Amino acid sequence: RVFNLTLNITVRENWTVYPSGFEFGDMLKTENKSNWTSIAVAAGTPPGLYYVYLNTNWTNLNGTNGTNSTPVEVNVLSNPVIRIVEDNVTEVISSGNTKNTTITVESMGNDNATNITLWCISGEVCENFTISFDPNWTELLEPGRNTSVNITISVPDMYPTGEYYGLIKVNDSSGSYDYMTLIVIVPINLSWTMEPSLISRELIQGTSGTLGYIDIQNIGNAYLILDVVGPSGNASGYITLNTTEIRIDTGEHATIEVNYSLPESYEIVSYEAIIWTVNTTADPPTRSTDIEMIVLSL
Repeated sequence: RVFNLTLNITVRENWTVYPSGFEFGDMLKTENKSNWTSIAVAAGTPPGLYYVYLNTNWTNLNGTNGTNSTPVEVNVLSNPVIRIVEDNVTEVISSGNTKNTTITVESMGNDNATNITLWCISGEVCENFTISFDPNWTELLEPGRNTSVNITISVPDMYPTGEYYGLIKVNDSSGSYDYMTLIVIVPINLSWTMEPSLISRELIQGTSGTLGYIDIQNIGNAYLILDVVGPSGNASGYITLNTTEIRIDTGEHATIEVNYSLPESYEIVSYEAIIWTVNTTADPPTRSTDIEMIVLSL
């Protein structure tokens, strides 16, 4: 028989144990008593064998004190953990443009994370945009360390305006992995070309006909409505256009036909004009073609 039996548990620094002690009281010879405790191993504890100690104290029948300390082996396993610090990243990128963004990859387990690789695995951003990582592979990242990864995002020309998503995955050779969401906002892009920039002709007085053609192409990512304005200048009374408005979808072309009708003249005359295409919600809102006519007399 023993009296006042107690048990206290000793663990490593930064480990926790609860409850850390028990009072079993008096116990007869061959009697058994039991209880339970919970031990939490500190985050980042390297893999290996460690010991916790069960320390007992009691009083013998003759009044003397007895003690005992029993080591219990704890095997901390290797547990590499890799994660992306950011849950999501949002970038605004116009169609046809490229932009860079940076994310942070962190090793937060208790062992080296090795052969770390990043992937763009699903979603429209991954399927239709061009995504690259620098570096896209990291050989080793020690526990508690992190590294920056640059993501280059390229949006195709004339890509429709909208908000698009891609799922980014990081994993290592142990099987640890994490995800983040890459959000790309493609803003509306009202843009067009107007060619040529100059139409210049030598013409005979008293004649009429077609001076030339102006090609308009929608190179933005939205349906485009343009006002055709002009001509302005001293040639305005002698030039007519076949349209005052153009409506074209993304990637399409339209044509402005420029016609002239000249009065009779007995001297060489120079006429100039400007033809504009305008959308006041675009930036810049206008494109233009200059007109030059040298009128010869016969």
